[in-house]
This record gives sequence, structure tokens and C-alpha cells, in this order.
Amino acid sequence: MKRVLIPIDFTFNSYETIDYSISFFKAEKCKFFFLNTFTYDFNGLNALHVLQANDDWFEKPKRNSEEKLAFVVNKYSFNNKNKNHSFQSVSACNELIKGIKKVVKNYKIDLVVATSKVNDKNYSYSDNIKKIIEDIQECIVMIIPQSMPLKKHPEFILASNFEYKIPTDELKKWCNLVQLVKGTIKVVVLSDREDMTTQQILNQVTVIKYLRTFCNTYMTINYLNTNDALKNLIHSNNDCIVSLMNSKPNFWSKFGLSQSKIVKFNFSQATPLIILHP
Repeated sequence: MKRVLIPIDFTFNSYETIDYSISFFKAEKCKFFFLNTFTYDFNGLNALHVLQANDDWFEKPKRNSEEKLAFVVNKYSFNNKNKNHSFQSVSACNELIKGIKKVVKNYKIDLVVATSKVNDKNYSYSDNIKKIIEDIQECIVMIIPQSMPLKKHPEFILASNFEYKIPTDELKKWCNLVQLVKGTIKVVVLSDREDMTTQQILNQVTVIKYLRTFCNTYMTINYLNTNDALKNLIHSNNDCIVSLMNSKPNFWSKFGLSQSKIVKFNFSQATPLIILHP
């Protein structure tokens, strides 16, 4: 059984993400976990005010979260006729990323699915989505653009310069996602073929051999030597799901002083994004 975690804030986008996920896993036995996190606003309050706050002040955010989650679970339990699907709510007094990490660990989550709400100023990923991309390394992450329907038999673009090996476990999980929606595969090598090192070639060959052996679907290979070429390819293909391997957080990223290449790519409204991890 697949275990899918969907962080929700009860906006329309949350329901879009749930609907997309249910469609994606319609052929799979799956349990969906709906996570809502909340915190207390202590701005303007001193220690005395906090101590004097009544029980209702502390209980209200928790009660509000739990009641709204119960409504969402009941809504999908009643309307979704797929007997292979079940739903569970998780309410947590925590920051979003810490809440996600805790649920991923406690419930052995296979996939986190979130909506890429757009920052209206520059159409980049929102701060929360950037944090999810940067910090959630424990399982595969999928980012869904707003109002993005699941296309029939989408093309999965696996893009990499193959400087680093893609772990077999990640490839296995990725292949399963491709097969669930009967997708096709395009391997995009982000390098000139003539400039690739021996290690890059070895890593590329290993991945392609694995995909041909275990994915059992149509596959093509492209060589693109610039990130802009990849962006152009994605923007010209509205039936694709792009997949990239994230890097491990470094000293600077832990303090928000640097961003991963995935965040810098900014596919916020172009395509769903699957993030693999080393």
C-alpha cells in the first residue's frame, strides 16, 4: 500500500492537490494522509499574558484544525468510490517542515504531494514550497502547479547531468510512478555528449539500463547542454512531468543562504515536478 502525505491549508488549491493525487493513484491501493499544521501567534504578548490566557485560547487553533480536517476526510471518504483508497487526518502544532518530517517518519510515507502556489510578484515558488523542495529529503516529493489536471499517459522527463549516481531505490520508486499512469520516459542529459566524463557516462548508462529493464515503457534520450534548453523543452510540452535529483543540504542551505538548482529552475506553473534524492 502506498502512503501519500498531502499538506493542506483548506484553500481551493488544497482540494486540487488532493484530486490530482487521487487520480494519479486510482489504480493503486493507497492511504492518503491530510496534514494541517498550526502555531500560536505570540506577537504582542508578554509572558504574563500567555500565562493568563484561558484554555479556550490554546484549544481554539487545535479545535479549528481538527474540525476542518474531519470535514475533508469525510468529504473524500464519502465521494471517492475507490475501495483501494483510505484517508486519515493529522493535525499538528508545529512548523510546516517539522510537521511534514515527523509525519513522514511516523507513518512511513512514500510520497509528499504539495501545490506550488505562485508568488504573484515574480511567479516563483512560494516560500513554503521552496522549503519543502530544499528540506524534505526523506522521501520522493511531487510539486503540482495550480489548476493542473493529470494528463493521460504523460511523458516523464528525467533530467540530469549524471555527475552523481541516482540511487537504485529512487529509480525503482520513480519507475512505479511512471507505470501507475502508463506514462512514457524521456531521459534528458544536461551535457554535451562529447564533453561527458567517464563517470557521467557510467552513471547515465546505469540509469538507462535500469529503466529499460524494469520500466517496460517507451523511452527516448535527448542531450541538452543548457538549463534554458530544458526549460524550453518543458514549456513546449504540456503533457510532461519533469523529474530532477536534488542535492544534499549543505552548510549554507541549512541557514537559507543558498538555494538548490531545482528551486532556481522555477517550473512553478509549467509542469508537475518530481524530486528524487541522493
